[in-house]
Amino acid sequence: MKNKLLILAGVAVLIAFSISPAKAYFYDFSYVGSGITVSGTLTTSDTLNNNIGGFGLSGYEVVGITGTRNGDPITGLVSNPKFPNPNTVDIAEYDNGLIITSPLGVDYWGILFNVGLNQYNLFSNTTTGAPYEEFLNGYGSTVTEVSLTITQVPQVPDGGMTVSLLGFALGACGLFARKMRKLA
Repeated sequence: MKNKLLILAGVAVLIAFSISPAKAYFYDFSYVGSGITVSGTLTTSDTLNNNIGGFGLSGYEVVGITGTRNGDPITGLVSNPKFPNPNTVDIAEYDNGLIITSPLGVDYWGILFNVGLNQYNLFSNTTTGAPYEEFLNGYGSTVTEVSLTITQVPQVPDGGMTVSLLGFALGACGLFARKMRKLA
């Protein structure tokens, strides 16, 4: 019985130190153009892809967006089930890729997001980055050149999961010690 409890406690400790939560990266972004002011935060996956949009550019999939466009809240990202390849919604083609290959930005396909009932596509008009443009998704819409700034938000270690698992492991060790006392 003692050996089983000792093994259980050891396994609990190993699990506590081996599980790490999935990471996400955060980027503050803003862009301005004629009659357009946008700012917010992009959330990306932590899986590096070396061929976003089929152009051989390295970067991450954008999986979330918050912020405002001309004072109105950005209400969400249009997901791309085909990432890292482009997808089409209405007439907007997008891949939701954040390019880390210099310059930090978006590619030819860009990021598609919602503001109220409208969808906006922020994209590059070249395959390699700047200059950037915004397009209101819909027939007859115009394209506006914008100036884009993106900076990575420094990562803060997420100790919550580690602390929880460590607490579990210490609790298992405490139960083991209590059982040992009762058996002695």
